[in-house]
Amino acid sequence: MQLDLLVRKGKYENGFMHCPVQEGQWLPAKINFTSLAKPDQVGSGATGINTLFHGGGHAAHFANIRQNAPCFSQEFPPTSMAYAETQSMFCDSLLHDADWLKRYAKNRQGEVLSDALIKADIAVRQPMRAFNERHILLVPYFEWQLYSMDEDARTPAAITQLARDIEQRILGIGGSPRPTIAIPHLLSMESACSYQGYLLALMAVEQTRHFFLKRYGYLTDNPAIGPDLALHYWRPGNSVSHDDTLRSLTGEGFNPAYLAEAC
Repeated sequence: MQLDLLVRKGKYENGFMHCPVQEGQWLPAKINFTSLAKPDQVGSGATGINTLFHGGGHAAHFANIRQNAPCFSQEFPPTSMAYAETQSMFCDSLLHDADWLKRYAKNRQGEVLSDALIKADIAVRQPMRAFNERHILLVPYFEWQLYSMDEDARTPAAITQLARDIEQRILGIGGSPRPTIAIPHLLSMESACSYQGYLLALMAVEQTRHFFLKRYGYLTDNPAIGPDLALHYWRPGNSVSHDDTLRSLTGEGFNPAYLAEAC
C-alpha cells in the first residue's frame, strides 16, 4: 500500500484510492492511496484525518477481495455503492468514539483529550445527527422527481424550484445549508442516481458497530474485527449482495433501527 499524504502543488485535493491493473499475470493487490492528512502533524484537521480513515477503509476492502477474477473487485456495478461505502464509513466512524479519542487525540505535550471536551463534542454534533442523515435524502428524491418530469417542463427555473421544494419537504426549512444543485454527484454519469448509497451505508455501519459492540464490547484496536470484516464483508467482493454480507456477519438483513437509535 503506497500512501501519499502531504500537500504539494498540483496535487488533487480530494482523497481517493485506486488499484492499478496489469493484464496477463497474477499480482498481489497494489493500492495507491492519497489524502491531505498527516496524522502526526498538528493542524492536519478533522476533515483530513476523516479522509485518511475513509480512504483507508476502501483500501483495506479492495485489497482483501479474494475471488478468481478482477470483475469481483471493481467500483462499478454490480458492486453496490452502499456496500463499498459501508467499508470506508465504518472505519471513519471510529474517529468520534471516546475510546479512540482517549488513546490517540493528544496534544504536543502528550496529554490526552479531556472527558469534558469529548462530551462537548458530542453535545455539539448529536442534535444535528438526524438532520444530517435526512440531508442525504435530498439528492435521490430530487433525482427521482427530476427524471420523472416531462422534457418540456425541465427548465432551469423549474429545476431550481424543484430543488427548493425537496429541501422544504425533507428538511423542513426553506433552504439547505448545502444547496442541492451544488452537490456534484448530480452532474456525472458515474455518480448520478447513487447518492442513496451513503444513507444505506450509514445504516449498515451502525448495524455493524452494534454487532461488534455486543459481541466484543469495544471497537478501537480490537484485533478480532479485521478478520471478521475480511471474511464476511471483503473476501466475496461483489459476488454476493450487500444484504448477504450483512446477514453473513450480523445474522440479519438490512435494519435501519440501529441508525435511528444512534440519531
